[in-house]
Amino acid sequence: MKKGYLVLVSVFLALFFTSCNNYHIDEYGCFVSLEEAKQEAAKKNLPVLAIITQEEGEAGGGSMFFLKNILSTSSFRKSAKNKFVLYRMDCSQKTFQKSAIVEEGSAKEKEQSLFYSDAISQGFELIASLAVEYTPFFAFLLPQGYIVNEIEYDEEKMDVQKFGAILDYYYEEAKMSAHLVDLIENAQTDSEKFTSIESLYETTPVKFHSSLINLARLAVKLDPENKTGKIGKYVYDIADSDASELCVLKQDYEGAIKIYLDAADNLWLSNDEKIQCYYMAAYIIERYLSIDDPRIIEYMNKALELNPQDELRAYLENGIEYFQNTVKSVTE
Repeated sequence: MKKGYLVLVSVFLALFFTSCNNYHIDEYGCFVSLEEAKQEAAKKNLPVLAIITQEEGEAGGGSMFFLKNILSTSSFRKSAKNKFVLYRMDCSQKTFQKSAIVEEGSAKEKEQSLFYSDAISQGFELIASLAVEYTPFFAFLLPQGYIVNEIEYDEEKMDVQKFGAILDYYYEEAKMSAHLVDLIENAQTDSEKFTSIESLYETTPVKFHSSLINLARLAVKLDPENKTGKIGKYVYDIADSDASELCVLKQDYEGAIKIYLDAADNLWLSNDEKIQCYYMAAYIIERYLSIDDPRIIEYMNKALELNPQDELRAYLENGIEYFQNTVKSVTE
């Protein structure tokens, strides 16, 4: 059994489903729609176990091994029943076809196509948030959509008992994060609320901070004058989220660059965060606009002036030299 590397260009849901309690459940007992899974999780006050699989094209059948030998077993379902809600997105071609609207189809068939189209969109967003690079992939989410962790595992010699023990470890982290969210939602003072947001930020891996962006905005509102001295990271994360949205959804690259540059001027950001702002501004220009735009060198120099660590300094210096040569060759 091997992990399969995810090919994002062919990421699609592939689930056969039946209706159960007005929800769509696949043959392995998993929710098809992430929104429906979160609704059920909120109702039961449980986390969501997100499962990303790829039934087609995996060497060694890693996803199918988990599905047939672990997830579909009565012992696993029994242990999972009162602990978490199962959601699965399969990155195969099958259900992409199910999302195609057949003009001659019945109203029910068209409704099903729209359901799958929406489910696919939800799945794409989750994959991006989780930065999924391989399958099968597992992670715990809270009903609010906050990502708790990526569940790491050794794919060799896996069985229900071993996988259950791994899940138990990460499940404890999910319970702790859920407790912190309760503290945020039920805090009596702004100070208590801010402290709980800080705690959740600290326990959530940095790569999943994007799922906490509404809490970052709340933190800034709670401490608009930065009296805690801790607002910089929230300001950066908000800028990063807003700039990414402009790039991906609106292709407004100049708008995204401006967001990063404005953030770099914010006195609350650390040097490292300002360096990252200038780097991202340069990256957007190089990636989406023009490789010979002189602003690339300008922003990389601004990052260099902020005294980055040795490894990053060398990277910036090499980048500046490369782009200087690029501009020179274009103008000659």
